[in-house]
Amino acid sequence: MFRFLIPTAFLFFIIVPIALWAAYKRNKRKVFSFSNADMLFALKKPKATVEKCSWFLKIAALILFVFACARPVQTRDVSLFTQQASLDLLFTIDISSSMNETATANTSDKSGLARIEYAKQALYALLDITERERAGLVVFAQNPYTVLPLSFDHTPLRYYASRLQDYPGTIEDGTAVWDSLMVSAERLGTVDSPAKVIILITDGANNCGFFTEDQVLERLLRDDIRLYVVHVGNYFSFTLTTRGEIDKIRKVSERSSGVFFTFSEERNIQKIAKQIESLERSIEEKQERLRYHQDYYLYLLVPALVCLSVSLNLDWIYRKGYLL
Repeated sequence: MFRFLIPTAFLFFIIVPIALWAAYKRNKRKVFSFSNADMLFALKKPKATVEKCSWFLKIAALILFVFACARPVQTRDVSLFTQQASLDLLFTIDISSSMNETATANTSDKSGLARIEYAKQALYALLDITERERAGLVVFAQNPYTVLPLSFDHTPLRYYASRLQDYPGTIEDGTAVWDSLMVSAERLGTVDSPAKVIILITDGANNCGFFTEDQVLERLLRDDIRLYVVHVGNYFSFTLTTRGEIDKIRKVSERSSGVFFTFSEERNIQKIAKQIESLERSIEEKQERLRYHQDYYLYLLVPALVCLSVSLNLDWIYRKGYLL
């Protein structure tokens, strides 16, 4: 559909009759009285058509300028289809130095894998069952870092998952569980989604940071975020103090309607999968209609400038008398 976005610009057409009237009055004043007309006939006749042509070009330039100012456009309605997830997952992974220690998932396992390797296994297994969901990644030691924002593309997520122990940059050692959960909650809190889940994978307890479990729980409940915890390692191999901190994480998880798991057997990952699958979720497609304007003012502005330029040059030539 062709239309003008600024129709009020046509008010400038009032200038056109004013300019024509001014030209008429100017030509009317060019009358002189002579006693003998023979002297005039002896002079070379100026090319009056040049001056008229100059005025015509000025009027044409003015008309084109007015139409250009009215901004002629061709309007097109474009439909865009966007995906919106109804389940958003944010993986929050512990990469502190303790995760590199050799600690089997259960006491009978003699594989000697580091805890970070078990964290990778858990992360890969969860990515397989959530491949159609929007997911992101936060890693933490003494401080949390958002590695990947929420996205449907899990390729970069798998890339970083395979290199958790080689995360670039200098990260001071520590286990800031509550700080990392607060950062993750902040990322999910701004998302409009019916189901939001933080999956925390860690081997230990909080031993640094600024936030407390009460502050984290308050934020989770306020934004309706569920906390699922995958604890990597043998619970009874930790000290009583560490176990107490782990129990705090468990309570926060349960009070947020999440679940606390110990990654001691493969079936525990399957339990997590069933819990996540039980959440009502789907990928919704939304249609958005956008109005696209294709401007045509340049097709009027350029000829207007050409007309004005030619007119000014004709005036200069006429004043210099080159056409006499």
